[in-house]
Order: sequence, then structure tokens, then C-alpha cells
Amino acid sequence: MKKALILLLTLLMAFSAFGQLTTLWEKSSATSSMPGWFDTAHLTRGFAYGKVDGQDRLLVVSRNGGNKLYVLDAANGDSLTALDPAGISGGTYYVSDAAISEDGDMYVCNLALNTTLKVYKWAKVDTTATVVIEHPYTAGRVGDKMSVYGSKADNSLTFFFGDANNNKILRFTTADNGETFAADTIAIDQKGGSASVALTSDGGAVYHNAAGVYMKRYDGVSSSVVSGTVCGTGTNATEFIFNDGKSEYVATFQYGAGNENARLLKVPGGNLALASSYYLTPTLGSNGNANGAGD
Repeated sequence: MKKALILLLTLLMAFSAFGQLTTLWEKSSATSSMPGWFDTAHLTRGFAYGKVDGQDRLLVVSRNGGNKLYVLDAANGDSLTALDPAGISGGTYYVSDAAISEDGDMYVCNLALNTTLKVYKWAKVDTTATVVIEHPYTAGRVGDKMSVYGSKADNSLTFFFGDANNNKILRFTTADNGETFAADTIAIDQKGGSASVALTSDGGAVYHNAAGVYMKRYDGVSSSVVSGTVCGTGTNATEFIFNDGKSEYVATFQYGAGNENARLLKVPGGNLALASSYYLTPTLGSNGNANGAGD
């Protein structure tokens, strides 16, 4: 059982042309500004950013006091409302991570350790959840992190889950506008806790990162790995940010003493062996986090 503490990374950033970023707002233990519903254990560990009803929103998942699904204003971090958790059940943890699709649908997954993976959808903040994925997964651990890309309107909607216990990525795709999903797996050569998957903007490659391993990029033909002098193994949650035509930019969450922050990597030509640090955010605080839970 994981016992360590967590600090949730909820820092929004804006790019400039010179490798610097501007903090728009911060809710952290470093500034004593955490919401009252946050906890200092490992119960609040996942969140998503996207447009809901045309508005920029964050969706934060917490098990502090029950199955909690908080909706925040992405412009300033203020708590706005919460999703109705009615009907959520099953899994090692009933709620674990969140995602918002291009359609503005909100998704929350459970954590499944040798049990059934479930994904719930809310089309609006004032609706109840529907189960869109219910997939028996009896020999692995998925749901620590969930990544969602595309739109149900054109059947590009795709879910990715890293498996903490096996060398593979679990993927779900749809052919009927999100009514049902088919599962398949992508074979990779590493695994680790809080496994995370990030799809490149052209859909041709994925970044995989997890606690205890180095970030790797897979394009179906070859792979590349980041140097340990650039980005260490105490990282997991990873997001593809953008491609400027020459380099890809990828952000990852760093946990542990002196970290609890985000490292942004510049990856020339999509080759992680050539990656360099583009920016490092300030620490969000010193709460213990030995299990590396965060987002």
C-alpha cells in the first residue's frame, strides 16, 4: 500500500520565445494557498485541463473524503463546482485520474490492479456519469495515469494507459463516435509506477514515462531515450506540449526532495537522445512524496 504524501502540480504556464515561462497562478504548499479540500496524503493525485462548454477548466480527482471530482476555473485556479459521483464503483481505487477530450467531455478512470478498468464520462458539469469503458484487466496495473486525444465526432477519440507491471501500453479506440471502444496493446520495453503516455501532435509517436525508468519515445519503428543528465528517473506524468517544426516540447512531473515541479524538455527532431532542458518550474513545496504520485 502506498503511504507517502503528494503535492499536486496545478501550475499553468505561458510560453515566450526565449525559453522562459510566466506563472499565471499557483495553488501550492509553498505559498500556503492549497484549497481546503486538498490533502497532504496521496489521495489527490490526478487532474486534467481542457475546454468544457467553451470555458477553460481544470478537473481535479481526489479520494479525500470520498470520490471527489472538482471543477476549477483554469484562469485563476478558483474552485467552481464538482461533478456528481453517483454510480462510481469498482476498482482498486474508485477514482484515479481525469481527462478532457477535444469535444469537451470529461472522463475519469479508476485504478485497476488485476481487476476491471472503468472509465466514466460527463458530457456537462450538471449531468451524471455514464460508463464508456469497462475492461477486465486481470494481469496488470493501469489507471494511475490516463491520456485522452481526439474527438468522438470523427472517431479519432483515443485513450492511453501505461501499465505499471508490464511492458505495454493499453489503448482504446472507437468506430461509432464514442458509443463503444475496442482495446489493443502497444508493446514497449520498459515499465514503472504511475506510467504515463503522451501522443505527439501528428499521432505518429508516443512518449512513455514512469517512476524508476527514463523517458522514452516510440514511433513504431525505433525508440530513443532521454539522457539521465537531462531528466532523471524520479519523473512520471508527461504531456506533449507542441512541435515548432524543428523540435518537440514535452513536460514531465518531477517528484521528491527539491523537486515537486515540472521539467520542460526540448527534443530536436523527436530524438530524445538530443533532448535538453528548456525550462524548470519552481518547487511547489516540500510535502513528502516518496511514492511519486502527482500530475
